[in-house]
Amino acid sequence: MKYILVLMLGVFCSFLKAQEVTDSSMLIKINDMLNFYDFEEMRSFILKNGDRKTYCPNYTDNPHYEMNSDNLEIYMNPSSGTESKPKDLDYTIMYIVSNAGDTPFNYYLYLTNKRDVYLYDYNKYLSEESVRKSILAQLNSILISMKKEMKLLD
Repeated sequence: MKYILVLMLGVFCSFLKAQEVTDSSMLIKINDMLNFYDFEEMRSFILKNGDRKTYCPNYTDNPHYEMNSDNLEIYMNPSSGTESKPKDLDYTIMYIVSNAGDTPFNYYLYLTNKRDVYLYDYNKYLSEESVRKSILAQLNSILISMKKEMKLLD
């Protein structure tokens, strides 16, 4: 499953244009919410201050950080499909689980080789513009909370 997601990410990244998302796209560029520098700083924070946790059979012993105050769990996934132990820079996928509402919501964020950050809409929930705007607003609020927790914002 991990390999399929990474392959799909590579294919979709090659076809996306710079700023806008189309309704048929599964990737939404979110550099205005989370740039590559902040992504890298968050990854470093999680690796240094977090623990290791498994959240599904395909992803075991991943870097993990829990923000109890916001009911968030953040996992880092490596983008490489190698069997060897990933290096810190291999963790280019951030999986955020928000348990704040009635139904948990999952966000998959990807840092590309071109230093762009994308939200992956794996269930195609965000094809409708009003839903996309609402989810992106929630994600932006989550990212601000994460930046504050990780001392990236005052």
